Amino acid sequence: MKIAFLSSFFPHTTEISEGNAALYRILERNNETNLFNFSLLYPEILFPELQEISNNKVADNVQSQQLLNSVNPASYYSTASAIKDFNPDLFLSRYWMPFLGLSLGSVAKFIRKSIIYKKRNTKFIGLIDNMQAPNPQLLESKNNSLYVKNHDAFITFSSEATADLLAINPSALFIEHPFPIYSYIATKTDKITARKTLGIPPNKKVMLYFDEIREYKGIDLLIKTIANLPDEYHLILVGEAKTSFDYFQRMIDEHNVKDKISSFVRKINENEVHVFYSATDVVIQPSKEQPKRNVISSALNYNIPIISNDTANANKLIETNKLGIVIQDMSVENLSSEINNYFEKNLQNTIAESIQKFKHFASWESVAATIYYLYDVLIGKEKNIMY
Repeated sequence: MKIAFLSSFFPHTTEISEGNAALYRILERNNETNLFNFSLLYPEILFPELQEISNNKVADNVQSQQLLNSVNPASYYSTASAIKDFNPDLFLSRYWMPFLGLSLGSVAKFIRKSIIYKKRNTKFIGLIDNMQAPNPQLLESKNNSLYVKNHDAFITFSSEATADLLAINPSALFIEHPFPIYSYIATKTDKITARKTLGIPPNKKVMLYFDEIREYKGIDLLIKTIANLPDEYHLILVGEAKTSFDYFQRMIDEHNVKDKISSFVRKINENEVHVFYSATDVVIQPSKEQPKRNVISSALNYNIPIISNDTANANKLIETNKLGIVIQDMSVENLSSEINNYFEKNLQNTIAESIQKFKHFASWESVAATIYYLYDVLIGKEKNIMY
């Protein structure tokens, strides 16, 4: 089968690009798969924080044609033309923010209208991570609709994405699939070596916060919690500061816990990530926001359980699949109690077994199999079974 995969790939350094590369490596085994990439993904004037081009050695340098400029309509035509020249059986794209709906949706629309498409009967499958921006974006609804109307079937990676898809097209053909585990990131090192690298005593009970440093992320609660726990506990704070760290540093000093916290407040390179997860016993997500998928996915890749605040995704993913502990009422007392319970009952090994089983269903191999299934439904080889 000939597959045209339009999305973000190397040298763009995003979790989307890395996941796409992992999926491509599976698809290319048995298919003629061509990658069509963005020449410009995030205009600096609109997304100053997202100007990231990879120069690290961990990223998979897959070969692609960098054609699509997200804000240049002329590139929509040229990208569609290049894909039409390839003449694929399957057009595959990935959608993770409404801003990209105009470019991705337009390319799909132009291909669908072409004579080659009508002769080839190309099928269009969209992978949907998210259809809502953290802050409402201009033309968000129209961009989402344009994307959905120009694809035949979908794989959604969350219940929220499914709901947004069905709000646009209640009869859409789709399968909701767990967000895939980051099995393509660096392998885990041994715990003693990782802790030595980070300057953490080897015999501590270690918790990891790995996310952006912001005031609403629950870091203040973590600092108060580590102050409430015995000296055998240690907290690693990792992440790029999106606000001043002074507020948290004052809190650390006031609670006299500087020896119980190791802070790495900076942008973390991809080739460092495995060290932090290798050093920890459990990942803590105290924020009332939905847990970040890349944090959860990385933790599960290393078989590290998660203690999370109660959110819709946490309940559905973590609690349902027994991947960790969900706290209904996140407070210093409740978090301290659950952390103590986790270590005293040695829950890490039990939960790690559940994580290992879950990985089979939340893999890029499984995503590829789902793509093949949907394609067979579209061409009439399989029955339409809605999930």
